Amino acid sequence: MPNLVEWNNCCGCGACANKCSKGAISMKPNNEGFLHPEIDKDLCVECGACEKACLGLEPAKATGNKPQAFIVQHKIDAIRYQSTSGGAFTAIAEEIINRGGVVFGAAMTDDLTVKHVSVKTIEGLARFRNSKYVQSEIGDCYKEAKERLTSGQWVCFSGTPCQIINSWVRIMIP
Repeated sequence: MPNLVEWNNCCGCGACANKCSKGAISMKPNNEGFLHPEIDKDLCVECGACEKACLGLEPAKATGNKPQAFIVQHKIDAIRYQSTSGGAFTAIAEEIINRGGVVFGAAMTDDLTVKHVSVKTIEGLARFRNSKYVQSEIGDCYKEAKERLTSGQWVCFSGTPCQIINSWVRIMIP
């Protein structure tokens, strides 16, 4: 059986579940409500793909490059006031959509859970505004984003550092 990170060190990013080509891993809430991987032993072929995707087993290493800092805000006051990033995300996402792309982000659902979804319209971006200080269910968004990128479509993916920096890179690299 795969040796994934201990539950108390798991960030619930879902990279392992998205990397599993057999669908053997599903993200289930623990007794505190946080999502953790659950492996179906009957479906698992022990290929190790989930272990390679798990950022808790081998955290990303710093590259030594100095980050550049930018200050950006949206020109439209109403968008800036509704946004926690000064509207920078909305401006970037609008450009991606205008180029025929798709945008992924965390949205509050009708049952008050937070899930990553994709939108293809500028109007749909409103779902991503405002802070959501809870864990987001990633679902199949990594897979969908990879398929769209592979087909040449523009993609903007918004999430937490563990969803973007480490998990995303590990999903994209074979």
